[in-house]
Amino acid sequence: MHPKILDSALEEIQKRLENNNGILPKDLKQEDIDTLYQLGFGLYQNNEFERAESIFRKIVVAKPLSLKYWNSFAISLQLSKKYEEALLPWSMLCILDDTDPVYHIRAAECLFSLGNRKKALTALESAKIRTKKEDKEIMTEINLLNSTWQEEN
Repeated sequence: MHPKILDSALEEIQKRLENNNGILPKDLKQEDIDTLYQLGFGLYQNNEFERAESIFRKIVVAKPLSLKYWNSFAISLQLSKKYEEALLPWSMLCILDDTDPVYHIRAAECLFSLGNRKKALTALESAKIRTKKEDKEIMTEINLLNSTWQEEN
């Protein structure tokens, strides 16, 4: 997405918010959320993770039970190397959908990046418990991370 178009769209949304006496994120209409998400996703695709993260942060306040928005927020934080901050949305995803091992894997990656190997390995174990036998790619990723992190003593 072209930066001028993005900035123009963000300015338009900001004007709409100001005209509504500073509407809170929880009061955003679905149309506004969809537009913000598209903008955030465009930024994400252009590797502008920090700008995307600020948009996704607003969206999760508006739609706190949406896996899609929490996932986008978490990924943007993690790719911005804000590992400590990324743990909150990954944890939220683990709570909202306790069956998906990927959220536990991503939390483990953040923990390992923060130097907490023991907690990272525990998170990987949680992922392993949630992985179905037919999910060979996920199990391969877990085993690879586990063996790599075990070796780093």
